[in-house]
Amino acid sequence: MKNAKRKIGRILIISFVIVSIISTCLVPNANQKITSQDFDESDFLNVSDNGSYLNYSAITRNITSAYRAFDPVRFSVNTSGFSGANSTFMRIEFNDFTPREYEMEREAGTDNFTYVYIPEYDTPLGFHNISFGIFDVSKVQLNDQTTKTNITIMSNYLGFLNGTEYERNQKVYGEVIVNNFGPYNLEWNVAVVDNVNESIQSTLYDLGMDIDHFTFNITDRFEMSDINYYVKINMSDTIIINKVVATYIPFEVLATVPTIVEASINFSLNPLKRDEDCVINLNVTDIDPLTVPENITVTLKLQAPDGQILSPLTLTNNEDWTFSRTFSISIDRPVGIYQVTIEAEDQYGAITTYTSTLYVENNAPKIHDYWINSLTIEQQVSVNYGNDIIFTFNVSDVENTIAYITVSLLDENDNWYIITKPYSSNMEVIIRTEELISGIWYVYLSVIDADGTETQITDDINIGPKEIRIIPDLISTNLPWIALFSGLGIGIIFGFGFGYNRYKSASTKMPKEKQKASKKKEKAKKTPKQIKKPEEKIDTEKPDDTEDKTVKSETKNDTQRKIKRRLN
Repeated sequence: MKNAKRKIGRILIISFVIVSIISTCLVPNANQKITSQDFDESDFLNVSDNGSYLNYSAITRNITSAYRAFDPVRFSVNTSGFSGANSTFMRIEFNDFTPREYEMEREAGTDNFTYVYIPEYDTPLGFHNISFGIFDVSKVQLNDQTTKTNITIMSNYLGFLNGTEYERNQKVYGEVIVNNFGPYNLEWNVAVVDNVNESIQSTLYDLGMDIDHFTFNITDRFEMSDINYYVKINMSDTIIINKVVATYIPFEVLATVPTIVEASINFSLNPLKRDEDCVINLNVTDIDPLTVPENITVTLKLQAPDGQILSPLTLTNNEDWTFSRTFSISIDRPVGIYQVTIEAEDQYGAITTYTSTLYVENNAPKIHDYWINSLTIEQQVSVNYGNDIIFTFNVSDVENTIAYITVSLLDENDNWYIITKPYSSNMEVIIRTEELISGIWYVYLSVIDADGTETQITDDINIGPKEIRIIPDLISTNLPWIALFSGLGIGIIFGFGFGYNRYKSASTKMPKEKQKASKKKEKAKKTPKQIKKPEEKIDTEKPDDTEDKTVKSETKNDTQRKIKRRLN
């Protein structure tokens, strides 16, 4: 029981201390006297070497502490000690290090300058130093050292919000704290207005009288963006002064950021080849009540792989929340991954971004046509062994960077013949048939550019691969055999000819001998008596002479008979 009483006592003591501290800080007594420390003469009398300072006795004020937004403080400065004084400024050095300056007005016919200061609703609470500057007509300060006085700002009400900046569709929370003590009895009304000029002021929300907490939404009632709106607290005193003082708590309604609909972003080509047209399409929305499609600007920004940023491109506004643009990457840009940044900006300068990537590729070289010994690919190509095969080409590259052309020949036995040459316009590739074997060779072409992209023709250009028939040189190849068989043929012919002549000579002599023998028998039959045996001996010994004579006689007789027969 005793412990419980002790705990309750401690709680009461702590509560009393806390309330005392709050009361002291927030709402000091209106009749509070400034302590001797506040008025230490050393704080106010700053005397220069030449003595041109503003004496403290020349400064007067009607009160030393004031309630914020209610109590006017009248400051007065007598400048009779300064010859040529033309203007005076009062400078309040607030304890939050936000000084403010106020120009004082001259009282007609006197050297006194006055200013009535009513602490603003947002004036920092507490103790603040005040100094004065006296100037001549040329704005030269006459008091070399300034003299300081002070003022204590108090308040018995406080209004605040949970933030200073709000986006659309957000909720605002606020609170008003009022302590009715001192010389005032306060009532208040809370409203939301669009400006602080009451003659043209519009009320967006009337939140109520004497409320401690309030909330409201940032809706389309807040038509403008990126400007200040205000929570207005009308404080009124019903006892002594019976006046109404407006306190304004500012807050900013930020411009809504346009929304890029990511699902709508479309590149017609990705990857994209250099110098190839690509179309980008996308949608944008904005919930700001004053924003229409015409107020939106969409920009496309591209950064190359080497870090270079290309010139921004503005998309076409189709005025229906859709945007589009045709673009291309020039042939002198590098290939690779480009960073894409899309920016949408509204009329208030609010910007939203979307980042993506776009891959840019190299254009492959193209082989349009080629010729072999001026023959087109539709024509049959036959080349005699020993003649050259001459290739000419029709090739192109968008970037104009063709580096090499390769001609590959494949025969029926899977033997390759490959030749590569640096590319130049109107170039020829010449292949000597002596380096090939006879038969059919199939033609394959490839072209490679400076970026390493290769285009090959391994199948066709309409009807390929092209065939080349190399006709063998039979005469040169078979010359030894031809010489051999020619020699044999000639030898056989000469042999047959020689044999035939011998045969013919032999057959011609045999009939003559038989003819001679028959004639001898015939003669012997006609003149048997004339033939003598001794003569037969002689004939036997000299057959040649007898034969010759007989032949001559018979030949002569035969000739004569033939002549007679012709005459007859």
